Amino acid sequence: THATTFGGNPRCAAAALAAMEAMEEENIIGNCREMGKHLLGKLEKIAESSPRAKNARGRGLLIGLELAGGISPATIVSAMMAKGFLIGSAGESVLRFAPPLIVTKDQIDLLADALSSALDSL
Repeated sequence: THATTFGGNPRCAAAALAAMEAMEEENIIGNCREMGKHLLGKLEKIAESSPRAKNARGRGLLIGLELAGGISPATIVSAMMAKGFLIGSAGESVLRFAPPLIVTKDQIDLLADALSSALDSL
């Protein structure tokens, strides 16, 4: 269209509409909500039981776990990568979890077990 580079592109609009319909049909947002609560609960339990973790916080499937003083997130990120999990860090003391929108409870449970093991090995 006139004066916009990408405005009115019917192919892109159709792709976006199909993606939104698929997200609705497959209940992706509901899964994010449910799995986010499950992951946050698992990380809160780790924070309560491990002296190496302080607290967990987040919303949906974007959750952080604050580590106790002196523990480098990079150490845990590397340990988790060796176990097959890709996590990130934020700042100097927070592990950042942003799993795929289609993550399952079983996958979250495996992640939590691997994280507990990584923290215990320090």
